[in-house]
Amino acid sequence: MRITADSDETTLADLLKITGNKTKSAAIARAVKDFVNRQKSKQFGRMIRGQKL
Repeated sequence: MRITADSDETTLADLLKITGNKTKSAAIARAVKDFVNRQKSKQFGRMIRGQKL
């Protein structure tokens, strides 16, 4: 899927360095995927802590 997003060049340059990706598209896709996975992990942790063991 294609989307359009605005971001400043400094942030994009940092993202490319952090992810090690060579293209902006790949770096953004990785960042979004990592963000979603972190949120799912947090939700799972909350669910586990909410249960009586």
